[in-house]
Amino acid sequence: MTAAVQKLYAIFGPRAVLIPILCGEKGPRGRDWQTITFADTQTEVYQRKLAWHSEHANIGVRQGDTLQSIDIDDDELVKAFVNLNPFLRDTTVTKAKRGCQFHVRVRGAYPKQAGRLQTHAQREA
Repeated sequence: MTAAVQKLYAIFGPRAVLIPILCGEKGPRGRDWQTITFADTQTEVYQRKLAWHSEHANIGVRQGDTLQSIDIDDDELVKAFVNLNPFLRDTTVTKAKRGCQFHVRVRGAYPKQAGRLQTHAQREA
């Protein structure tokens, strides 16, 4: 296991379901990744694939009942969002071309669908 993969397990938990993602892709291809279990990711072949992707491509982590992310696609909104939610300063953040994702652990029931936040101006339009 590479140091990068070990670090991902340290950040997201020892039973995180890590998913290889091709370079330049925003997410995994196909639909099989949604049914991969932690046990599936522990085979020697899968771990070799993760090791390769950690050096040459990308690795994602599948969200679940307790691990969720808040996705903000606008760099200008990130600072304001953190100011309103200061606890996010202490969480794992991943950054892409624009905006970022705040990875958080949730307690209790979590809705199975994503919601879309809007500014007052967007609601009034």
